[in-house]
Amino acid sequence: MSGARPSEQMLNQTASAAGDSSERREPIVREIQRVLRDRIREGELVAGAKLPSMRQLSVEFACSLGIVKQAVNTLAAQGFLRSSPRRGVFVASHAPTAREIVVVLPHLEIARLHVAMRGVHTALDAAEYRIAIHATEPASELPLDYLSSASVAGALVLLPSRSEHDSLVPAITQRGVPTVVVDVQTRLSGADVVAIDAIETGRLGAEHLFSRGHKRVMVVEPILDQRTPSEVLDGIGNAAEAAGAKLVRARVDRSSDAPRPGWSTARVAVREALEHEPDVTGVIGLGPQLTLGACLAAKDLGRSLPDDLSLVGLLGDSSALQSSEPAITIFDNPLREVCRAAAARLIERIDGLDEGPRVITMPPILIERGSVASPRSGSAP
Repeated sequence: MSGARPSEQMLNQTASAAGDSSERREPIVREIQRVLRDRIREGELVAGAKLPSMRQLSVEFACSLGIVKQAVNTLAAQGFLRSSPRRGVFVASHAPTAREIVVVLPHLEIARLHVAMRGVHTALDAAEYRIAIHATEPASELPLDYLSSASVAGALVLLPSRSEHDSLVPAITQRGVPTVVVDVQTRLSGADVVAIDAIETGRLGAEHLFSRGHKRVMVVEPILDQRTPSEVLDGIGNAAEAAGAKLVRARVDRSSDAPRPGWSTARVAVREALEHEPDVTGVIGLGPQLTLGACLAAKDLGRSLPDDLSLVGLLGDSSALQSSEPAITIFDNPLREVCRAAAARLIERIDGLDEGPRVITMPPILIERGSVASPRSGSAP
């Protein structure tokens, strides 16, 4: 082996490390791209080095000649390799420097995106990375091959849904690109996560009412929602059990094909639930839309905030909640701080300071306004 060219040594090692075809978890064409790309980035294949022939590569990776050609052509298009007619394939002498951070928006409903991006810019300004935003609906249309290009240094994924944890995030991390996910849950493997602490959000929001004497509280929650974490409900339930309080549910259809916007649907659902449960003295809304709907429902029924009913919102703020009379108390997602921490963590991964992956959790921020008070004496059992 000592007389083999460096590229041949590398391929012999990586082909055996990749395992046989029965053990492969990714398409072989992507495996070839990943192996070659990683070795170029790590300096094991130096600029100008000649790769073995296409036929030898097909033997090393136990695949067809056509698959090898497809992998090599893609890497050439991405700037990692150059092909010279009748001479062979070489590592590009001037491969583009990876100076671009891709911010991936798996859906187009991220409220206060400007706040999130301020956090990202705060962490990245000194590092002089370019930022490219990819907002794709549906997420399956994200140009994943672009993430493998030589110019991309890393990826930030903002608030994917639960279904996207099983599809989008693995598809990105499999390309070997340093990736950090901003999320509201931590059960995610294979990537760094900076998470808003969902259990703590639910617990603190519920305790804010229970500590003031509310014993019968309504939770306004979405039906079959892909973006509201179940951990929030776990936190609320744990706090209710500890306080000996009873929870009432008002479930809202917030799907994309619902006939009305989220706040309007929540308004109807909460109004009907309050008419059926008149002894409720406190309400928790999951998200700005549902919290606004609960506020409007209370006014429809002539129940004054906070004298007749207390209301607290979780998982985000909005101008409507700020300008309501009274303004609504919330436990807000520290979106700017979370995104700043995620971008800083991504720089650590890009610089190789920490192999990871790690999970970083951050608590919600209480913004106390005028919608919460102790219940009137005798107003609830």
